[in-house]
Amino acid sequence: MQKKDYLDKPDHARETANYLRPRLFPDDRIYMGNYHQIVYHLVQQESPTPYVHRSLIWEKRHRQVLKISLTKELERIQKINPRFVVFQPELPDEPAAKAFLYRYREIKKIRDKAVVYERRPW
Repeated sequence: MQKKDYLDKPDHARETANYLRPRLFPDDRIYMGNYHQIVYHLVQQESPTPYVHRSLIWEKRHRQVLKISLTKELERIQKINPRFVVFQPELPDEPAAKAFLYRYREIKKIRDKAVVYERRPW
């Protein structure tokens, strides 16, 4: 075990939470997309979906087994109207993901691990 491999490693999820926390108003909601769900805990928010772990929605094999419709779940999340959403830099190869992000603009990259989007004002 090397100290640099475990203790000195950058904590990207914490960096993301530290970026979001001062920008959140009490009624704001967030959605972590295909990013780390621990951010919900770090900013003291609940997930807008019961499928908290990103693989349940974003990996096709899990959706098939659980009979989850990605389009319907993203529509449900959109109705909650999250102000911020976070995805890994490489977006899932899903038309529904691109359609979901149409309402958002990129505002911050957290190193090369996360992209923060904010809901457009219109």
